[in-house]
Amino acid sequence: MTTKQRKTLPKGRGGWLLLCFAVGLLLLLGAELFVERHPAFHWTEMYGFSAGFGLVSAGVFLGLAKALRGFVQRDEDYYDN
Repeated sequence: MTTKQRKTLPKGRGGWLLLCFAVGLLLLLGAELFVERHPAFHWTEMYGFSAGFGLVSAGVFLGLAKALRGFVQRDEDYYDN
């Protein structure tokens, strides 16, 4: 196989997946109102800190992965030679 094929969701499924993630996020943010927190630092007392920290962390990891991909990715015929 010489052409790269992208694996994607079937048509119409991407919107439902995004909607499910958005509803899950809203439910978790709403649940944070009813959970008693015991923060170790003053900035962790902010509403939604965990969600924001997780979002930023995921973005940093994705950025690092994209940057490192250029260093560790091999050619398609690397093992053939």
